[in-house]
Amino acid sequence: MSDYYQVFAELYVRNLDQSIMIFGDLLGMKINRRQGDFAELHHGPSRLLLNAQQIDKFDDTNPIRSQSESLPRGTGLELVVTVPDVTACYESVAGSKIVHIAATPRAREWGSTDFRFVHPDGFYVRVSS
Repeated sequence: MSDYYQVFAELYVRNLDQSIMIFGDLLGMKINRRQGDFAELHHGPSRLLLNAQQIDKFDDTNPIRSQSESLPRGTGLELVVTVPDVTACYESVAGSKIVHIAATPRAREWGSTDFRFVHPDGFYVRVSS
């Protein structure tokens, strides 16, 4: 057994190409694999899965289906992405006009600098350095 573990996220998105642009082109992740309505992005050991499957076709007992019918898809999730240059990343993301900027870059009391945006599907993303 390994002495560490890895956590990754799978986001159910409405527009796969747009999400690849946000996390790939704007935040610097690379496409590891793309297959139909699915893409796996990575940067170093970090992985992000993007899935544009039609949630309404999931089994009725799947909690993703029942929750997405009553709440926006990204409700309750804050995704944190660490980048080497938060200012350059902010300029790229803000200039894209694809996402809603929720907070401009600022130094935080815990020692990092970050900005925050809301993905078109409602995912709250904090970009930090």
